[in-house]
Amino acid sequence: MAAFKSELHSVEEVLNFFELRDAASYRIYAGNSVNPAYCRDEYIGENQEMAVQQLAATLQALKANVNNTNQYLLQVIHKVIKASKDANKPVDFVNVTFQLNGVGGVVGAVGVPTGNDYMLQQLIEMQKQNQIAIVNLQNTIIDLHQQKIEDVETDIPENKLGSLGSIAGQLLSNPNIQEMLANKIIGFLTPKNNGTINGVPKENNTIASNQDELIILGIQRLQAVNPQLGQDLNLLADMAETNKMQFNMLLSMLRK
Repeated sequence: MAAFKSELHSVEEVLNFFELRDAASYRIYAGNSVNPAYCRDEYIGENQEMAVQQLAATLQALKANVNNTNQYLLQVIHKVIKASKDANKPVDFVNVTFQLNGVGGVVGAVGVPTGNDYMLQQLIEMQKQNQIAIVNLQNTIIDLHQQKIEDVETDIPENKLGSLGSIAGQLLSNPNIQEMLANKIIGFLTPKNNGTINGVPKENNTIASNQDELIILGIQRLQAVNPQLGQDLNLLADMAETNKMQFNMLLSMLRK
């Protein structure tokens, strides 16, 4: 039997291949042939940005499973037609094979995958759900940013100043509280090594000071549009502590 080597070998190469084709749909198959039984992920739509984000999350999940040395086929789809009520058939597409771990290995011509594909599929599904949640959070932040501060202020009744939300808002307005939150966030994001001050290397004290100012400024801006800022900051801190990969992924998207 003939053996087929993969054409692409990194997450970046696969993403570049997809983006250069200017498509908004794709399917990923385990192995090196198009077999519906081995379809591991798909996005059929018109939003290329959403497609790229979902594809990136799936590729990261495949890459993270270092024991998975399977070969995969990416089908970049430009056009589909309705084949049945619940099925779409690609009519304009291009295929490419890739392998993210164990580069250099080959698979049989039939393209049947090996390893625990069920666990991998579960991981991919979790990553997709997390990706959707992150996109929704981004959209919410953008919507809040676009609101005028005057509109936010007029939506807060005078008689609600004694409410829990108003108390939290007053606390967050306190410069001392803001500085404490800034130091707390720095503690979450900065490794605590020897020769550091509050987790920041001594030679980088100037950079740390600038970060303090940026964090306080960011808190002040977010507070103007987000009445639940305290809760959201704690959720972000929880993610940084318990799911570092998802946290880094969120940061990389926000920095684009």
